[in-house]
Amino acid sequence: MKTVTALVEARVAASPEAIAIVDDTGVTTYGELNRRAEEIAACLVARDVGRGSLVAVRIGRSAAMVATWLGVLKTAAAYLPLDGSYPEARQRFMLADSGAEPVLDGAEPQIGLDATAARVEPDDLACVIYTSGSTGLPKGVMIEHRSLAGTLEWYADATGLSPGDRVGQTAASGFDVAGCEIWSALAAGAELHVAPESVRKAPEELCQWAAERRLDVLYMVTPLAQLAVENGWLDRAPPRVLTTGGERLTVTPPPGARYRLLNMYGPAETAVVATCAEVTPGSEAPPPIGHPIAGATALVLDAAGLPVAPGVPGELYIGGAGVGRGYLGRPTLTAKRFLTRAGERVYRTGDLVRRRIDGQLEYVGRADDQVKIRGFRVELGEVEAHLRAHPDVSDAAAAVWTPARGHSRLAGYAVGLFDPLEVRRWLARRLPAHMVPAVIVPMAGLPLTPNQKLDRAALPDPARLPDTAALTDPGERVLAADWREACGVVVRGPGDSLAELGADSLDLILVRARVAARTRAPVPADLLTLTQPLSEQAALLAALPSLEAAATCGRQAP
Repeated sequence: MKTVTALVEARVAASPEAIAIVDDTGVTTYGELNRRAEEIAACLVARDVGRGSLVAVRIGRSAAMVATWLGVLKTAAAYLPLDGSYPEARQRFMLADSGAEPVLDGAEPQIGLDATAARVEPDDLACVIYTSGSTGLPKGVMIEHRSLAGTLEWYADATGLSPGDRVGQTAASGFDVAGCEIWSALAAGAELHVAPESVRKAPEELCQWAAERRLDVLYMVTPLAQLAVENGWLDRAPPRVLTTGGERLTVTPPPGARYRLLNMYGPAETAVVATCAEVTPGSEAPPPIGHPIAGATALVLDAAGLPVAPGVPGELYIGGAGVGRGYLGRPTLTAKRFLTRAGERVYRTGDLVRRRIDGQLEYVGRADDQVKIRGFRVELGEVEAHLRAHPDVSDAAAAVWTPARGHSRLAGYAVGLFDPLEVRRWLARRLPAHMVPAVIVPMAGLPLTPNQKLDRAALPDPARLPDTAALTDPGERVLAADWREACGVVVRGPGDSLAELGADSLDLILVRARVAARTRAPVPADLLTLTQPLSEQAALLAALPSLEAAATCGRQAP
């Protein structure tokens, strides 16, 4: 069995002068990356860091972050990525819950010490990735070297990675996919190109950046990948392989597409990827999640733990080398989710799938209240716990809905006397952006089943709620409807902006697309921004000659 460090160090020895990483600061060779990692390892060893230690790393996506992760691994310790965009309260919880120390922020001195080379073993812990928790608190998933190394080798083989290839790095540092992007590229001797923050969440700009960098392999989280495929943004200079995952894929490449599309599935508990399907251009959507990757197994079982027949939905259990060690400091939860079935250790995913006639797995849904938002796992129970903690909220619920084009959104439902916008701001100080509901719906009471449990299916669709905004301008009213239909935000007045209502760059693209579809006229990409008030956006759109003409034609139509 191999380790992540052994895979990377083999490439360092083979081609120390080859380019390893390209980021905003410049170019880093494999030799330079290794020397910096060894300096960091020396600093850590001097602080008694070694096997069994967990080191928190809070550095933005860059060559410095990768060198620090590698330096931690060289001591036989594990790294805990801390995303600096997360609220301080959540970062403090992750540090207290994990006991990780020290916290590296990129300011480690180059003290010139030589670290005593630690022998890293396959069953050593490589990293801890925090995910949303159903109890209201996030939990840390422990991944060993053997699990991650197996995924890296599969990924390199599936994408055809070889020395000199160019690989994009787009995932957030706290997202498990980031490790797959980074270590698979370096283990293959490829160049890792770090996408700037300004483009990594905007699919059109990201595709343009990838074309300029002539990338061979690019990962895009599902909502971004869907927009890129649908709009042909990859066609000018496509990567050899586009990989995606995180949510249900609902599109396929057009016939004749010049790139391969791999639809990957896998919880963090199974080292990023557990199954994969290559999507045939022009095939019927939605695509399946495929077959288990090399070294993985998949069981589809009923409520009694017995295999189901092909075509019958059942719960997916993943086995094989990729299954993680469990949850950090949570033995009871580990015992509940990491089980033994058919003589092997498996992870109970909670995902419902069915096995097709061709043997591929097809995603059906969830057996619990877990959802995916922008590829991140979100436990509705954690969102609800934070909503109930607000001093003006007496009861709360959360749900997911899809206002447009497969873009999942969170909705919060709260009982009490409160300002919905203030509640959103309050949540934003405590939860990552992907866990803050796009809209908070005031409720007199929550709908209940005859058994007095929450009837989540009876919660009102936010897109169908009556408009309470005091808008008198016809153009503003129409645009407010576009905002709601495209990304689920509810306008309260002409001074509201998309950014203030919780929308992001992907939502702005959806708004622009909806306006263009409604008016049958193009909307310049740089015309609208997230920070513009509704009134300003409406005025800019009204002044566009193409939209004026479209509106005139519409009035003259019989």
